[in-house]
Amino acid sequence: MKSPRVPIYMLYGEQEVWPMPDMMHCESIEARSRLHDWHIKPHQHAGLLQVLYLQRGIAQLHLDGEESDMESGRMLLVPQNFVHGFKFSPDAIGYVVTVAYPFVVRLAQTMEGGPGWFSHPFLHTVGSDEDSTCLASAFSAFVREYRGGAPHRHLLVESLLSTVIVLLARKIQQCRPQGARGVKDNPLYLRFTDLLDQWWDKHYALDRYARELGITTAHLNFLCRRIAQKSALDLVHERLLLEAKRSLAYTSMSISELSYAIGFSDPAYFTRFFKRETGESPRDFRRRLEQLSGEE
Repeated sequence: MKSPRVPIYMLYGEQEVWPMPDMMHCESIEARSRLHDWHIKPHQHAGLLQVLYLQRGIAQLHLDGEESDMESGRMLLVPQNFVHGFKFSPDAIGYVVTVAYPFVVRLAQTMEGGPGWFSHPFLHTVGSDEDSTCLASAFSAFVREYRGGAPHRHLLVESLLSTVIVLLARKIQQCRPQGARGVKDNPLYLRFTDLLDQWWDKHYALDRYARELGITTAHLNFLCRRIAQKSALDLVHERLLLEAKRSLAYTSMSISELSYAIGFSDPAYFTRFFKRETGESPRDFRRRLEQLSGEE
């Protein structure tokens, strides 16, 4: 039976406020997965970034509706608000680091490109190249220091975690198409995408976004077309559509309940919007997902 909403956790299975004195939390994959029969169901985190390093074993990875296999020796970065889940093999060994976004933003603001480095999930194979070797070593040193209680622990923990994040950013940069590097790191564009994450269910007109950014609607559209090759309204609709798809996939709400929950005042209008954007009705979309799930 589907849950009524996509679960949003601080740590998986926990609804309490951030419980740690540090701006990060580290635990073994086994510590939490074993409690849930090695199956971490699809969920998301608000205001948290996660880095998972699978050192041994395998996992089935669920990432915003897409399924893929994750082999040992891979490191996954998951930004806030992305739906993700895992089904680990019982011999899985590795660690999950959960980082509060103020730490990520503080670090990213000192990097060329800013927080844009961490706007999408990234899966890296930890190979034998020099950067990968440094990455694995820094991650292991971070885990060791995090679990210890040596003097000045907090300074070294933050330094080692910063090293891990910076090395992952290098790998993300290497994987970008050459012509795309830096293009989407425009501060106004990044701020606009942040607003989309905050306001996706408000159905604000574009001039509200433009006023918040201190620019005109025409400038906002120019910016979006230059960077994303889409209009600002297209991006607003994409963000709203993403939440609609998540709700259809992960909740048991009826189409009417869902349409009201994501800010539509008329379920019929929501159905027309969804079909215009995807080519199929919300009901057909949900039925197709259920059929695919039944085939697995």
